Order: sequence, then C-alpha cells, then structure tokens
Amino acid sequence: GVTFNDADVHAVYFDGNDLFMAEGTSAAGFTAPAVLERVGVNGGKLVLPEKRERVALTSFAANSVTVSDKQVYATSGSAGGLHVLALTGLTSSAVKTLGDARWVDYNDANVVVAQGTPGRLSVYAKSTLALANTWTFKGADVEQAKTTVRVLGNKALIAAGTGGVQLLSIATGKVVGSVPVPVVSGVLAANSVANAADGKEDLIYASNGEAGVYAIQASTNVEKATSEDNITLSVLGKLQFTGAQSVNHVAFDGNTLVVAAGAGGVKIVSVKWE
Repeated sequence: GVTFNDADVHAVYFDGNDLFMAEGTSAAGFTAPAVLERVGVNGGKLVLPEKRERVALTSFAANSVTVSDKQVYATSGSAGGLHVLALTGLTSSAVKTLGDARWVDYNDANVVVAQGTPGRLSVYAKSTLALANTWTFKGADVEQAKTTVRVLGNKALIAAGTGGVQLLSIATGKVVGSVPVPVVSGVLAANSVANAADGKEDLIYASNGEAGVYAIQASTNVEKATSEDNITLSVLGKLQFTGAQSVNHVAFDGNTLVVAAGAGGVKIVSVKWE
C-alpha cells in the first residue's frame, strides 16, 4: 500500500502494468486540483518514485478513469468534463467540457459519460469523439454525489443515486430496466442511494450506501441483448454490513466481487451461483 499526503484518490483503474488514479491534489504547480496519476506496478508492488506521472486536468477533483488499448479517459467534476489522453506519455488529445461529469466508460463504438444534477448520459463516437446523443435519466440529483456508468454491450448500467439502478439503451436512451433504491428499516433514506453498479452477463451488483450490496439478476444476458425490449431486473439478495458501513463502490468480473465499504475498508468476495 501507499499513502498520499497531498492528494485524495477518488477512483482507480489497474491495467495489469500500471495503476491509474483520479485525484484531487493540494500539490503546488497545477492550475487546478484535479489530476490524473499513473504509477507503475511490478510484482504486485507500486514502483515509487521511479515510475510515476501526474498530469493536470480541470476542476476540483478527478472522479473516474478507465483505459483502452491506446487511450485514457477521465472525468473531472462540476467544472471539468471528459478528458482523453494518449496512453503513451499521458498527453492530452481532447477535452470535452461537461457539467457535473461523474463517470466514464466505453465500448467498441462509444464513450459514455454519466453526469449529474440532472442525470444525463452523454454519448460520444469513440473514433471521432463527436457527440452523438445526450440522454436524460431520473436521479443523480444530489450535488457532489457519486454516479457511475458501466457499459454492457449496447446498454449503460447506471447507478443513479436516488434514482436507483437503471439499464439505459445507448442507442435510443430508453430505460429498459430498473431497480429502485431499497427502503431498509433503521437506514435513513439519504443514506440508501445507488452509489455504484457493475455487472457481467446476467448478474449485477449495486452498492446502496448503508443499505449494503444488492445482487440483481437480469432476465437476459445484458452484454448480448441488442433489442429495445424491457429487461426484468430481480433482486436476489443483499449483503448489509454492521456498524453503519456505507458501501461506496463495487467491481465485479464474473467471479470476484470487490466492495469498498467506507469505514469498513475493502472486502473481496468470491461469487459462486448454483
């Protein structure tokens, strides 16, 4: 592990060789606090300070990052937007100014950005970065809150805060499936919101703050679903932690679920369905 005394790390992405971090920094020399950092990894250990790069973005904090074969995509908050950087050298190739940009993901054809206040999904052509569409969705209506988007095939899996979990067609903007935020005895409504969601095939996991992690099954393989037909999302169960641990993020690869549980730290769960 490593501790950064001059930065808050808001999101990470590991590509097998490097760890990318979306940060807000107090370090001198940057025009704004939002920065993207890359640190090399060797044998499971961070290579510091030998292999370390930090580049300036815009706004108060970078809040998401993902990496393709040649490019890095990052978002940076209320006064920033979508930043596209070359994987080699982290040189900036494009900046798309967007209000309240909160998360970015992509597929072969598109780069999509989830925005808040109000909830919007901006869809860009990956090859040209031309804006193709902007769709609206319910939720993501709390300032400086978290909203994530995960692209599954041609659907966007959105954790929309007060709007719960939603599946939205990238092509048409139609919401084809949704699960509302849970109402849990003893948990304040403000503390039960969809912070993040991830999925693989027909399984989805959502982090709902103090309400915990919810396992959701889709009526079809979302990654392969090409129609605009509605997809039924059914809650299979939940994992709620004691001590008011607030689940802020989840990541799922089909076999392993990683949970960021606030004061409860990071938990790794092996997932097996019979």
